[in-house]
Amino acid sequence: IGGRTAHAKTAWTVDLALRLAGRGIAVDFVTLEDPAVGIVRRAVANLSGIPTRLLKDGSVSEESFRVAEQSVRTLQALPLTVIDVEHLRSLNEEAVLGVVSASEAQVVIVDHLQQIATQDERRHYGLERVLHALHAFALRDRKAVIITAQLNRETEARREAPRLSDLRDTGAAEQ
Repeated sequence: IGGRTAHAKTAWTVDLALRLAGRGIAVDFVTLEDPAVGIVRRAVANLSGIPTRLLKDGSVSEESFRVAEQSVRTLQALPLTVIDVEHLRSLNEEAVLGVVSASEAQVVIVDHLQQIATQDERRHYGLERVLHALHAFALRDRKAVIITAQLNRETEARREAPRLSDLRDTGAAEQ
């Protein structure tokens, strides 16, 4: 899933994760940018209809608090796991690939590609290797691996829809 900076890639994938988990599909959400608490807050906001800023600062009414509490219980019952950098302990490719490979979920969401630290001097080669590995895991385990990625800044100047070749740092995602 490609998009420009701050164009709701994470919000969209949190919503997708909730919809899939709500249907009983196990989802692992690997967040490489936001802490797990931020993703959980987004999920609670999504389920409750309470804006995330109110959940974050705690300025909710007693009724809204009860609604949020019920949303937390709903979220806890879903087959949804959020894994963040604190759990991974590193953003290097081995850590990210390891958690995706070990996942038993039917769907793994990796948010987002450009945060993965690669070993190569040339970034696009490292990301190409990461994407090939993620593809191999998806085929091997018969699971969907969904990846968010930023688009190149040049796309902001164009008036046309973005293309796969606009994904930042790599042509491997295009393939």
